[in-house]
Amino acid sequence: MGSYLPVTSSMEDYTGHMSQQVLVSGNHQAQTLGVLSKKDGSFAIPLPCGLFNGQNPIPLMANGAGGVGGLLVEIQLAPDSNVFFDVNGVQTSDDVKDAFYELESVSLSCEAMTPDPSVSVPPASTFEYNSISSYFTTFNSTNAIINFNLGLSRVLGAFGNMVAANKINNRGQNGLANSYPTNSDATEKPGRITQLFFTRG
Repeated sequence: MGSYLPVTSSMEDYTGHMSQQVLVSGNHQAQTLGVLSKKDGSFAIPLPCGLFNGQNPIPLMANGAGGVGGLLVEIQLAPDSNVFFDVNGVQTSDDVKDAFYELESVSLSCEAMTPDPSVSVPPASTFEYNSISSYFTTFNSTNAIINFNLGLSRVLGAFGNMVAANKINNRGQNGLANSYPTNSDATEKPGRITQLFFTRG
C-alpha cells in the first residue's frame, strides 16, 4: 500500500479527505500533529483490494444459496521498524527506539442489503474483478536486469519504485518513502537513470 496509494492518490487527496478519513498526510509535521498528538487514535480506513473495488455486489449468503459463504478479511501491518523513524536520522532516539503500533477494537462496516427471497439467485461459480498484485526484488548494479514471470492477463497498468536497502527497517529513515534513487557518495545527489526498457515475455 505504501506504493499503491501514492500513485492512485493526488496531493489534494492527501491534504483533503484522506487526512481525515485514513489518517495519511503529505507532510511529516502535519502527520505528527494530526495523528501522533491525538489522544484518541480512532479512524476509519477503506480496504483497497480488487474484490472490494469491483462494481458487482458480493453475495455473502451460504454456498448452497448462490453465495460465497462469507469472507475472511486479513490486514497485514508493516513492521514497526519500517513505519516509525526519527526525523534527525538517529536510530536509537528515545522517540522511536521502542515505538510500536497495533490495531485494537477493530470493527468492519459495510453496505449490505437483504436479497428479495422471491428472486432465485444462480450459484456463483466465478467472480471477475481487478486484482492488485505486488512483486519485490533486489539489485546491486549499474546495469540491472529484473525479470518477473507475472502470469497475469489483461493487465490494465503497472508501476514500480525503488527503495534503498539501507532505508528499509531502519528507524533513522522512512522505510515507506518512495524516493528517487540517490548516489551512494556523501552528496546523495539523485542518481540519473539513463535507460529503462520494458520487454514483453
